[in-house]
Amino acid sequence: MSTCRMRPRRFRRCIWPPLASPHCSWIRNNLDGRHKFLLRCMATNDFVAEIGMLAVTIVKNVWPEIGNNVWRCRLIVLLRFFGLGSGCVAVLMAVERWLAITRPFFYRIYITENILKRIMIMLWLTVLCLVCAPFFGFGIYWNNSKMCSRVGDAKESLDVIYAYVYFSVGLLFCIVITYSNVDVIIKLSTRERINHSRFNEVRTDAERLFCWLMLFLCASFVVCWLPQLLSILLAQFCQNASLLKWYNKIADLLLVLHFSLDPYLYVLQRWKLVRSTLIWSKYTRDNMAGVMQLCPNAQSSV
Repeated sequence: MSTCRMRPRRFRRCIWPPLASPHCSWIRNNLDGRHKFLLRCMATNDFVAEIGMLAVTIVKNVWPEIGNNVWRCRLIVLLRFFGLGSGCVAVLMAVERWLAITRPFFYRIYITENILKRIMIMLWLTVLCLVCAPFFGFGIYWNNSKMCSRVGDAKESLDVIYAYVYFSVGLLFCIVITYSNVDVIIKLSTRERINHSRFNEVRTDAERLFCWLMLFLCASFVVCWLPQLLSILLAQFCQNASLLKWYNKIADLLLVLHFSLDPYLYVLQRWKLVRSTLIWSKYTRDNMAGVMQLCPNAQSSV
């Protein structure tokens, strides 16, 4: 086992990956500026969310007497920002890739790194205002029993309205990401039917693999996020407390899985996890290179 010398770069390589999850060191320097910006936003957002949820869990289990402290509940509310913030980055990545494939001329002229930064800041500020609304009376996070409350536990009319607004924003993210991925799959499938020459054989195989990749990314996002959104509706219409408790645990577990798996799907540019999952043994590295040539921003993934 190699030892870590106390030099800045090597120190970060030895210490930072285990603490900040390894995907942060895999963002390559030769990527397009737009892709590097989006990948860093995704990696940083998910890392902070993971650390925050870990801290909340440790406090609840180690010091149960302060488990329902109002400040802990406020911290949980602030962590919702990173949940929706991850959705903001995923939406922007999906739309950026969709424009690159379906509107290449418009993409090359108008979609610059500065434009993406402005859009990202606006999305995050909007989400921050939505998340902090319960601190000003619009939404619930602390009930009369002095316990932390979920968004779906709302009973008052104003709190119920906030719950549905929160649900609508999350559902909109899922719809945009699903539409973008499905449209990319359709466009690439259409190209595959048009290309029949042997010259395009590798390119067609790459397109097929890229279609499966888009389907996998779309399904993973929806599966991990929809249960969290549906828990809001179930809390409003279902009166079975034990069922809600178990459902919320499963939804929270899927959310943690999303934060843990998300960077590997978006930042691992050679898709080792996806290829091992789909078991595409007949595709070689030449096919993967064909995918990169087909869609340069496939390296940034969603």
